[in-house]
Amino acid sequence: MKRILCLTVLVLSASILFTGCALLVVGAAGAGGVAYVRGELKVTESVPHATAVRAAAKALSDLKISVLNQREDGLTSLLEARTSGDKKVTIKTRRIAEKSTEIS
Repeated sequence: MKRILCLTVLVLSASILFTGCALLVVGAAGAGGVAYVRGELKVTESVPHATAVRAAAKALSDLKISVLNQREDGLTSLLEARTSGDKKVTIKTRRIAEKSTEIS
């Protein structure tokens, strides 16, 4: 859970800092990799979808980013939020397998 939280914070930070970059690929330790393509950071983690969604919501809360909208259907989720500087933050999750989730 701690690793997912750290990666979610990384996704949030990168989405705020690197908007507009064409391509950045970073090797990640463990199950998957991290890719930054066309303004969207994606990571695949070896965790159940529900765990990833909880970690994303906790990361936003810990960073004091206000969640405006949250939708979940069991296979995907969408968290829409705004920073104190009024920057839009969107976290999407998609269940790939029982213990594999894509976070972007």
